[in-house]
Amino acid sequence: MKVEYINAFLNSAAYVLDQFGEESIETGSITVKDEPIPSLEVGIILGIVGDLVGEVIISMSEDTAKALAGKMMMGGPAEELGMMEQSALGEFGNMVSGGAVTRLYDAGVKLNISPPIVISGQAVNVQTHKVQTIAVEIKPSFGVIETNVGLHEKYVAQTT
Repeated sequence: MKVEYINAFLNSAAYVLDQFGEESIETGSITVKDEPIPSLEVGIILGIVGDLVGEVIISMSEDTAKALAGKMMMGGPAEELGMMEQSALGEFGNMVSGGAVTRLYDAGVKLNISPPIVISGQAVNVQTHKVQTIAVEIKPSFGVIETNVGLHEKYVAQTT
């Protein structure tokens, strides 16, 4: 997977977080996985199709999700992850993926994204593409957000 694909999502996430007052965001660990499975309790799943195919899954702890939802709704940390808070997290996914898709389009890569699916819990089974995934932690002031980018180039059959 090209580093430009991963950077498009990381730079977009940093830009979105900056819009909500997170000016200094550090990068944490980078891990290679066999598929884009979330490592933390709350996940935002985004399907990607076009010149690239796969998923991007943004995951975070429940406390980080509550803090992010609160920032998205212009308040303090949320007390629970109710429908409004989950909607805010889904919108975060939309903003991150929309920015990344725009960056990649400017580089000549055409993509479409699915509406986000927000999941939470510790025993959630997610079926994804079996594709090499790069998981990168980003660290805003309120926690750790893991961005799992599992994309591959679309296979096009050759005709002779």
